[in-house]
Amino acid sequence: MTKVELVTALSDHAEISRREVGMVLDGLRDLAIGELRTGNDFVLPGIAKFSVAHREARMGRNVRTGEAIEIPASNVVRCKVSRPFQSDCCD
Repeated sequence: MTKVELVTALSDHAEISRREVGMVLDGLRDLAIGELRTGNDFVLPGIAKFSVAHREARMGRNVRTGEAIEIPASNVVRCKVSRPFQSDCCD
């Protein structure tokens, strides 16, 4: 589902304008980014929990040459899907 399809579906469901739905989605994105940057988790109740995890530096391998390379440490976003999605959507 594309963003346009999502906005249209939510607009029809909630009976509000597509512009307002788009603003809400953009606001959720901005809130999530802001919370994750400050080190807090971002929770969409009943949907998912987003958090930041730190990956340590590690050794990897260049697939083409087989040469060992060092992969630098980084922070990554993790998403844990809530229980209703785990059981209801994937049967």
